[in-house]
Amino acid sequence: MAFALVIYALLLIASMALAAWVYIPRNPRTGRSLIYFEDIAATTSDDFKERAGRMGVEDIERQLIDQIYAVSGIASTKMRLVRCAYFVGGFSVLLWVALLAWGSI
Repeated sequence: MAFALVIYALLLIASMALAAWVYIPRNPRTGRSLIYFEDIAATTSDDFKERAGRMGVEDIERQLIDQIYAVSGIASTKMRLVRCAYFVGGFSVLLWVALLAWGSI
């Protein structure tokens, strides 16, 4: 029973870690983009307005396309991690029920 309890605890920790990993941002701030919210927040309002005024349509389009691609990768990774967290969490719940049943015998 102790072995099953250890396995349950490890599965529970793994599912919680996977779920938490979903919310950790992994898109680094570059300081160059006027589209990415972290880069925008790192500049002053005046600097942002001045830099935005100098940008051409092609620059804005390129940055927007880069941001869309980056966000798509992040969303895909997060969805995969959520599915893993559900699978590991479901398995740990099944093991928990088995441990409860075994402990009541």
